[in-house]
Amino acid sequence: MDDLEIEASDLWKFGTGVLVVFLFMMIALTLIVSIFKGSFIHAAVVTYAGYDPTAYESMRIGKEKGLAIFGFNFILGSVTIIASLVLIELPTYLSGGDLYVIVPFTIIFVIFDIVLSCAMIAGNPAIITEEISALEAFKRSGKLCQKSVCAIFSSCLSFGILEILLSLALQYIGHEIHAIEYYAVFAIFRAIIFVMMLSLGSILTVVLYMTCRIKMENCTKQKLVEDLKLDTMPEQYVEMTDQNKVATAHNKQSKINDYFSPSTVTATKLPPNTEIV
Repeated sequence: MDDLEIEASDLWKFGTGVLVVFLFMMIALTLIVSIFKGSFIHAAVVTYAGYDPTAYESMRIGKEKGLAIFGFNFILGSVTIIASLVLIELPTYLSGGDLYVIVPFTIIFVIFDIVLSCAMIAGNPAIITEEISALEAFKRSGKLCQKSVCAIFSSCLSFGILEILLSLALQYIGHEIHAIEYYAVFAIFRAIIFVMMLSLGSILTVVLYMTCRIKMENCTKQKLVEDLKLDTMPEQYVEMTDQNKVATAHNKQSKINDYFSPSTVTATKLPPNTEIV
């Protein structure tokens, strides 16, 4: 009996240690993903503002705001988990698995999750662009997205379908691979797909965020430049406004006039008694 108690105690300690290590690794991995997500969002916002982003600057902003993005997504995920426990697990337990109870509460949870996700889509870009905290991002995102939930839902639904199709394709390819030497190549390919989808998702959130800002606040490019604290804009990324178009046309006309002006035309001296035909 004593041996069994010792073995059970050792097994409990081992399980607890494995769980702690697993949670630590998940938190570290999520924090790294948050840093990269912040970097991708910063690069997308800077490009949207008309600037040429640099990898160093985007990574620096991602590291500075990575903890805030992690906190925002952690709170959002916790709210979703608590809602699933209250709206799905608890009714299922109390009703003894009655489908007439489970189905309506599941529908309620799906609607809640969709509305919450669409209303909070602007949280991460707001943290990067407006330098606000994770808690302030909830209020800010809700204010920006409150009148655009349907448009956001349609965009996220299309992107979600793309993610599902890619995931199914990767799972199918993984099951078809039997040679061990191909698993390393497949793992690298899967990591590339993950990074690509992460960057595309960040671009999508930035586009939706800016769409909501323009719709709700008439946000201009100059306002975005001020929020990002950017200095000068490279010429190749400057948008040609009407004033710039007029100035450019005036400069071209001035150059043409100067070129054909009498002061710039070199007179050619003809020999005497030359007949001009």
